This record gives sequence, C-alpha cells and structure tokens, in this order.
Amino acid sequence: MYKSERLRVFSSTLPFLVFVNIAISTLIVSSGIYQGLEKSQLVWLALIYLVSTIRLSVHYFIPNSQVKKLDYHFTGVVLAGISWAIYPYLFRGSFTMFQEMITLIVFCGMSGGSATLLSSDLRSAIAFSAITVFPYSMMMIKDGGHLAYIGWMGLLYGCALCFSSRRAAAFILSSIDSQHQRDILVENLEREVKKRTEKISTLEEKDAVTGLSNRYSFISQLKLARESNSHTDELIHAFIHINLDKFHLVNNLYGYECGDHVLIEIGQRLASIDKYYDTVSGRWSNDEFNIFIQCQSKRAVEAFIYQLIEKLSVPIRYQNMRLNPTFHLGYTLCCSHTPVESAIKHSQLAMLEGKKKSIRIKRYDDTISQQSRRKHFLQKTMKTALINNDFFMQYQPITDINTKKIHGFEALVRWKLDGEFVSPQEFVGIAEEHGLIIDLGRFILKTSIKALSVINEHYPTVSMSINVSVIQLEDDNFISYLQFLVEQFGVTTRNIHLEITETAMITNLDKISDVITEAKSLGVMISVDDFGTGFSSISVLKNLSVDFIKIDKSYIDHIVTDSKDQSIVSAVTKMSHAINSQVIAEGVEYIEQLNLLVESEIDYYQGYLCSRPVEFEAMMALLAEQASAKKSDGASKPLIYSDMT
Repeated sequence: MYKSERLRVFSSTLPFLVFVNIAISTLIVSSGIYQGLEKSQLVWLALIYLVSTIRLSVHYFIPNSQVKKLDYHFTGVVLAGISWAIYPYLFRGSFTMFQEMITLIVFCGMSGGSATLLSSDLRSAIAFSAITVFPYSMMMIKDGGHLAYIGWMGLLYGCALCFSSRRAAAFILSSIDSQHQRDILVENLEREVKKRTEKISTLEEKDAVTGLSNRYSFISQLKLARESNSHTDELIHAFIHINLDKFHLVNNLYGYECGDHVLIEIGQRLASIDKYYDTVSGRWSNDEFNIFIQCQSKRAVEAFIYQLIEKLSVPIRYQNMRLNPTFHLGYTLCCSHTPVESAIKHSQLAMLEGKKKSIRIKRYDDTISQQSRRKHFLQKTMKTALINNDFFMQYQPITDINTKKIHGFEALVRWKLDGEFVSPQEFVGIAEEHGLIIDLGRFILKTSIKALSVINEHYPTVSMSINVSVIQLEDDNFISYLQFLVEQFGVTTRNIHLEITETAMITNLDKISDVITEAKSLGVMISVDDFGTGFSSISVLKNLSVDFIKIDKSYIDHIVTDSKDQSIVSAVTKMSHAINSQVIAEGVEYIEQLNLLVESEIDYYQGYLCSRPVEFEAMMALLAEQASAKKSDGASKPLIYSDMT
C-alpha cells in the first residue's frame, strides 16, 4: 500500500545510509581493530563498495516511476546485509573476545540505524537486522561461555530492533496515509473550486434562463467573431435587436414559470439559428435579444431577418395552452470599424422607433440618427433647465357642457428652448427615460397646486387637473410630497384632480391601485386620461372609484362624420355614468362636435372651442370674464376665449 510514497521516503534516506556503510566499513578495515590489514579484508571492503555502487546506481538511474524500484532497493539491502554478515565468518577464527564484542556492537549499531532509516520498507529493515544480528548472535550463544551471554543480549536486541522497525514502519505508513488523505482532500477541494469557478464563469457569461450569452459576454463574443474573420472588411455586419411583445402580460396572466418556458424556448431557437447560420445571439434584457450576422449583401441580411422572424414566431406550447409570440425587430447595417456598442445601440433605437410607429421590422436610418442626437441634446439641456426653472405652466379650461361655465383647468407643462417650444410629447418621454421625471413632476405638482390656491381664494369650486407620470406614482415619496403641498398652500383636496393615463394604469396596476387609494383617502379626485388608448378593465375603474374618465381626442375628431365614433362616445358615457364616473371629452374644436356631445350627455369638455392653453394671468382673466358674464346674466351659448391666446 502506498508503494510510491514509501519509495519516496526510502529514497530520501538511502544515500546517507549507503555513505555510512562505506564510512564504517572503511574505518573498520583501516583502523587496525582486527589486527592489521590483510588482503582478504581489502576484498571484503571492495565488495562493500561494489554493493554500495549498485545501490546508488539503482537510486540515481532508475526513475521512481518504475514500479519495481522499491523491490530493487530491497535486493540491495539484502546484498548489503550479506556483505556485512560474511565479514566475521571470514575472519572470526582469529577474533579475540574484544573483537567479537566490537563486531556485535557494529552489527547492532548498523541494524539500529537501518531499523529507523529503512522503516518505510519494513521487509528491508527486518531483513538487514535478521541477516546481520541474528546469525552472529546465535553463533556466539552456541560457542557458550561468556560469549553466550553476549549472544543472548544481541539476540534480544535484534528482536527489539524488529519490533521497533514494525512500529516505525506503522508510523511512517500512518503519516503517508494522513498525507495521502490530505492530498485527496486538497485535490477534491481544488476540483470543487475549479468546478465552482467554471460554474461562476458560466453564470457570468451565460443567461441563467435561456442559456444564451448575457449582455457582457455577447459584446465580447462579437468582438472576437469580428476579429477572427479575415475577410470581415468585405462583409456587411448586421446587428439585430428583437423585442418580445407584451411579455409582461404572459408573466402576469400565466405566471413566471410560463414566462420562463417561453424564454427557454426562444433561447433554444436562437441557439439553433446560431449553429445553422453562424450567428451570435445573446439575451439583452428581460424581453429583448440581440443577434449578429455577417453577410455578403443587404439582400442576404433581409432574407435572414424574415427567416429569423418566421422561426421565432412558431407557436409555443405550455401545458394545454398555445402561445403565439410576436416581435418588434430593429437592425442596423455597418462595417467592421463601427464600434460594437454603437451598432447595438442603433439597432435598439430602430426597434423602439418601429414599436412607436407599429412597424414590425425597422432599419436604422438618418432620421433615427437625428432623433437620437436631438434626444441626447434635450436630455442634457433638460437637466440645466430644471435647475434654472426654465419650465413653465399653461392652463386649459375644462367646461361644464350644460352650464357652459368653467369647471376647472388642466395644468400643462411647457418648455421654451432657444425661443422655440419643445413638445411635451417629446420632452416628457425623455424625462421618464432618463430619470428626470420625478423632479419635473414635482415642479408641475407644486406650481399647479400653488396656482390653485390663488384661484380658490376667489373661485372656491374651480379645480385643477394635474397630469402624473406612472414613474411618479411608483415613487414611495409621492403621497407624502402631495400631502405636504396640500398643507403648505392650504387648498381643498377635492379641487385637486390627478390625471393618470389609461396605459399607465395597466403598467403596474397593483402599485398604482395602492397609490390611488391613498390619494383618494386624502380627498383627491382621480381622472383617467386618454381613455380608449389602452385596455383598462371596467371593473378596475369601478373598484378604484375613478371620478372622471376623459375620452381621447382621437374619438372626438371624427365624431361628426363617423357614426362608429359617435356610438363609442355614447357607450363610454353610459358605461362611465353606470359606475358613477363623470365624462370629459378632449379636443373639442367645433360647435358641431359640441352639439353631438350634448346629445351623448357628456358632462364636461375641453379644447380649442373654449380656449387654447393659457398662462396664469390669462387663466385668471378667463375666470374674471366668466364671473362678469354671470353678473350680467350672459347668454347660454358656449364661451369662446380663443382670442385670449
């Protein structure tokens, strides 16, 4: 057992032991202890040297990997023992008692050293003692007399050496075993560390759900793929960004296990496409994927894209359901010198532009590039504008359709940059995307409530509708800040109407429902803006006790000429009244539209027919004019204030 380890220990002591043998044998012959130097003694010494040379040759010239090397060493020990044992037999006839004792002492000393130094190979340790001490001791016992006592002592000493050799050998084996166990433990630990390191490396490089490359690994792979292709300058590089449509609904409706199943299936399909088309795919975010391909022509890229969509759009089965995945795809074509990060960004922008315009496949072009540069410019400028209070508010009247009186105003944020108005549709989206909407929203909320406090000093029933972003509603400090403003300016909370878009309500319904409930507990009114553009559940609106539903302008524009729009407006009004919500029509511009809205029993309207959005002073003038008209018992026709703009 542990033969290689025992050989290593044996070999570590062998040179010393051999040189001791040589030194002692030379000393015995040359010292004159045995009455002069004879030729036979020189022959014996030469024999010792020969055996020692053989043993050292085995040690130095036979590799430890030779399985029989320890056996060769054992043979060398036996030869050395025999060489030493024959010395007294050759010359014993002329020995005195003193020389007999010296010989036995030398044998016992040599055996004692061997019992320790050779104990890693028990047979060698015992063999040397047995060959040298036992026969000579027995011979002295046989001679009788005083030598018999010395022989018995040698015999007992030899037995003690054998017992000591066994214990030394057992200790060495135990040490080797312990070392072996430690080596196994270290090896197992190293293997486990390597295994875990590989696992960590895999987790760092691979997406845990799909098995595709993650964002960082994908970029690294792309760079390697481009560098490894010697003809890369001759090829068109296509970066494709794919967005899985309405994936959050899959998680919400069917659970995250179903969502993971969909992602795993898409990951497998993309992995198969990579293998077949020599592409590189990776998961970019929750529901977005990137693909890179090199082609000879634009036509080849377009052909690949259509095959890609076809393969990914195959229905996915989960339990007893059949899911039909749909995608929006953006791509950009470039050369090998275009930075990977820039190309990926361009493909993502193309996807977003296509999604905005309901285009399934959109290529990055100069228009998108200009929009991207403008968005970047507005983002940087907006930070400064917020600090410098460059934003301001305008207010558009909301009029009671029956009394023709101003019921309230909608607060609309405005931004004038270098003498030119920036559309709210443009800068609000940028604010939401780049984390500026909280600061912008607080400015709108504070300015609007401050204006309302001034209005209510003179007109206590006039309300203020304030648009609130879904990101604001998700802010944990929103309600506390609203309550602070109410207390700071001392306004009546029922005159504050928070306008939430229908699409915002379905984005994070649980969170927003809680915020709406808290706001209503303060007495604040809730309006659902742009109704008809999203997919609100009537039961949700009912359970949240929504106070106002604003019908989107797109249904009002053609209400005079399109009977379907008329029917929709009428149906929405009846439904809203059924759940105790009042209805506001947006974008009313013509008297004909207003007349039809009266027939549909709409409660309020706003639009250019009454007034364009105006600044604070003009808003107060509108209210003053209305109050003056009331005193003079003005006509019942709608008040038109477009000349105030």
